Amino acid sequence: MNKLALRDEAFQARLSSFLQTKAHLCPEKLRYLKHAVFVLRDNCGQEYILKGIKQRASVQQQLDFQVAYPDPNIVRFVHFPNGELFLYEYGYYWLLMPYREGLSLQFANKQDREMAVEVLRNFHLAARGINVADPVIRSPLVYKWEKRLHRFSKTRFLFEAAGKDSLAREIIDTTASLLERLRKDIDWYTMEKTAVDRRSWTHGDVASHNFLRTNSGTVNVIDFDLLSMAPESYDWIQLGQRFLPYVNHDIKQLCSHLFLKKEEEIEFILRSVATPVDLIREWLLFSRRKRSWKQLSEYVSNLEEKWKQRVKFVKDVEIVLT
Repeated sequence: MNKLALRDEAFQARLSSFLQTKAHLCPEKLRYLKHAVFVLRDNCGQEYILKGIKQRASVQQQLDFQVAYPDPNIVRFVHFPNGELFLYEYGYYWLLMPYREGLSLQFANKQDREMAVEVLRNFHLAARGINVADPVIRSPLVYKWEKRLHRFSKTRFLFEAAGKDSLAREIIDTTASLLERLRKDIDWYTMEKTAVDRRSWTHGDVASHNFLRTNSGTVNVIDFDLLSMAPESYDWIQLGQRFLPYVNHDIKQLCSHLFLKKEEEIEFILRSVATPVDLIREWLLFSRRKRSWKQLSEYVSNLEEKWKQRVKFVKDVEIVLT
């Protein structure tokens, strides 16, 4: 089931019929929000988020986790009217949660960045020690990044078409060098084992849109599809990369935001933030879609400017850490 099909009114009609027949839920309106996520209003006027998840393991982990998680403000899945917590159809496990009005945080705003750090830190503390029957254990971050770099290298022909092969080559060579150092300097096995022993959890996708400020003023982290038992530092690395453009790639500001104090923690997180896997991820998302020649040219030019900023940050990190 592709993204276009999920947007299709005919599919939504079939989904509504399925929910009415199997879940005893009568949708009055379905509104497409993003891939496999809908806002649903039932015939009583109650609004929900209807979400489709492909992996059964992720579904079960989230359900087990939400039972044990102590914060009452987390948005939890609720039962369908037929008593089930999830139903399978059209290649997805469908789950229901209450709809909450609110706005995403904006990382361009300093107060919102500080709020994201506070909320994420509280999430880590509240989640620490939670045990689930079959936790999803993902590969160490460095392996994920190496695979991402490999996929990036296969898109080099697009840079050649845009006359920017040298940019692709520089990104590949620099990233490979940074990853090699991380692999050599970090004891990934011990770090991962410590996280499992402590039962430390990461959210996995700390984008600004996953921090919801509700109408009551509280800020909650949402969307736990990438929840994983893993080192908490993984979330801080990702958040640091997302903060970079808004702190002018300034190391002092970044460390201040993330409260980095321990020397070994500062070195690991700064070197990881400097590694341009976030820029590569954005490029891979762009390259999967059909784009015009003009769009390709504009994106590559924009990436080139971002790359210049990242190269400077990499050099600044090296100066600070030596």
